[in-house]
Amino acid sequence: MKKGTALKEIFNDFLKNELKDIAKQKKIRGYSTLNKEQLIDKIVEHMLNDEEVEKYFQYLTNEEIEAVKKEITSTEGGKSNDALYEKLYAAGYLGGMNNGEIVVPVEVQAVLEKIENKEFNEKRKVTSFLLSSLRTMCVLYGKISIDLLMQIMKDGINYNESTEELINRIESIPEVYNEFEVNDNVVSHKRLSDSEDNSIKDESKYYIPTVEEINTIGVYGELPNGPSNVELVSSVVKENTGENKAARKVISNPTRIDDSIPWTFDNMGKRLVNQPVVKTKKVYPNDKCPCGSGKKYKYCCGR
Repeated sequence: MKKGTALKEIFNDFLKNELKDIAKQKKIRGYSTLNKEQLIDKIVEHMLNDEEVEKYFQYLTNEEIEAVKKEITSTEGGKSNDALYEKLYAAGYLGGMNNGEIVVPVEVQAVLEKIENKEFNEKRKVTSFLLSSLRTMCVLYGKISIDLLMQIMKDGINYNESTEELINRIESIPEVYNEFEVNDNVVSHKRLSDSEDNSIKDESKYYIPTVEEINTIGVYGELPNGPSNVELVSSVVKENTGENKAARKVISNPTRIDDSIPWTFDNMGKRLVNQPVVKTKKVYPNDKCPCGSGKKYKYCCGR
């Protein structure tokens, strides 16, 4: 892996139009008349602003933070399609080499040393668990009431803010992380159809994952290893299908998921109970679009 890479070097590989899209996404002003080098400098300066850094880094779990730290000192490069790097890669703070290895810019190393303090970690504890909870419950059930989300937050991290403050937190999640929308005190995944009924079924029957399960599913989009898998999968399948037969099939083989469960971030559904889950390579925002256009995924089919 290439050590000592600067953030500016990563952006040198971007086309000017792509850089303009990044500047627009990050709400940077006064970029339209800049040449490529000036534009890169402006983007990097903006991204390394303390407020901007905190905006993205506060959503990292402990495991994600440790993965980046390990990558800084490792002699073998991690892979850019590893879920542990997904957030910072999507936000532009990590790069990827042609061989798939992740690149941690020197500025990111400095940022981690600077921001890691008690105050920041207390904030990160709340925001990262909120994002993991949203991802987990929307992966399992597609939608969740604010009331149930509030209870999960209270039980998991002793959260004590108001409903309004919780909704504000959801709406403040950066665009590259935010897969959710709030309507009538219900949080749903944006990939669910606008025409779908926004009502919630009896949530008292929902299986509420443990803190460990929430943090794992929230990062990886799949179940953690362990005996609790059986209870989780059984409960989710019964709640989504109402069929005990389907639940028993999944319990007998926890790698098989019912087709009515919106299960992964990449494919919100269509996993058949009687077929094994097929692992596919996740396409990240900065990867080339699989459609063959030559553009980065986030500027093409991933818009």
